[in-house]
Amino acid sequence: DIGSFDEEDTKGIKLLDCDQDLYKNFPLVISERWQQEVAETVYEAVNADTDKIEARKRAKNKQLGHEEDYALGRDCIMHGYMLKLGNPFLTQWQRRDFYLFPNRLEWRGEGESRQNLLTMEQILSVEETQIKDKKCILLRIKGGKQFVLQCESDPEFVQWKKELTETFTEAQRLLRRAPKFLNKSRPGVVELSKPPLCHRNSNGL
Repeated sequence: DIGSFDEEDTKGIKLLDCDQDLYKNFPLVISERWQQEVAETVYEAVNADTDKIEARKRAKNKQLGHEEDYALGRDCIMHGYMLKLGNPFLTQWQRRDFYLFPNRLEWRGEGESRQNLLTMEQILSVEETQIKDKKCILLRIKGGKQFVLQCESDPEFVQWKKELTETFTEAQRLLRRAPKFLNKSRPGVVELSKPPLCHRNSNGL
């Protein structure tokens, strides 16, 4: 047993070069004292730099409205990134951060301070479609327009379609019960100056 050897038993023994060859590929064994010193110096320095970077990122996200804690307790149903079919010819996918509320869908691009908004009142239906073998969510909007969304994963697609469908259905039910206002038109897509509110992140599925 190697544990039974002590200094008296090994005193006077010399290792030759051929003996050293046997140990050159052995894994390095580091003393606990040295490990503790590394943990207290190198790791702390690395963690301090990382904390500074994360703090700057959180401050920037909070300024842009991406801070999740900012919206805790609000009425945002879910939020996360999706691809929106954009440009005038609807041929280019644009990655946007979407926020679903009981009465609207908001989105904006990276670094944008303004928020776009689509009210549930303007949506005619929430459907499933397929573009180039990829499942997409199709929102038919009043005026003959279409709003096509693509999720970055299948679980996100299932969750977003479910939440959008249920939110749209509930909004339509409430709209049918609400009093009618004549000669009052509301825009379908507008811009907001304030950041959105969020509660649940779909990207963490």
